[in-house]
Amino acid sequence: MSADPSADPSAMLPRRLRLAPEWECWPTWDHETGDNLDPECLGLPDGIVARINDWDAVFQAIYDRDDPLASRFPSSDAEAAYIADGRAIAAALAGLLPPGALVVEIAGRDT
Repeated sequence: MSADPSADPSAMLPRRLRLAPEWECWPTWDHETGDNLDPECLGLPDGIVARINDWDAVFQAIYDRDDPLASRFPSSDAEAAYIADGRAIAAALAGLLPPGALVVEIAGRDT
């Protein structure tokens, strides 16, 4: 576990977790409050935390601070791969959370 293994992981998770990448933020949010949440502090297994962080690093790497509107994936294939990875992560998260507890928004698309 990323957090204290003696702690109850469900106590660290919000009632509804949103997976939604944003530039210069963590990709995990409390869907009800809008709070940005560090994936390391959610009590999720290390493997899923690493996948979330690696996936988010891909998104952060395309951000152009000088011209945010120009921030784009280098190709449509790269964007499709990113979206597919996000969906795979969402599926893994859905298996760890109660039904209805996960909201997913990837690349401006609800999935």
